[in-house]
Amino acid sequence: MQIEQIWRCAWFMTLRLRRDCTKACRTVTVWRRAQSQQDWWALSLCANRLSHQVRAQNKDS
Repeated sequence: MQIEQIWRCAWFMTLRLRRDCTKACRTVTVWRRAQSQQDWWALSLCANRLSHQVRAQNKDS
């Protein structure tokens, strides 16, 4: 599973996920209040890492 894109705000994150390049994307919304503080923190770290990777790829191209 690969995260292709993330939309974030203080209350939720919406993730666009792709299992492989031949299949359509799935969109999942995760609500902050439905997650434990630790789970939300871990998801936020992943989202931050992805946005840094995307920025680095955009600089290279």
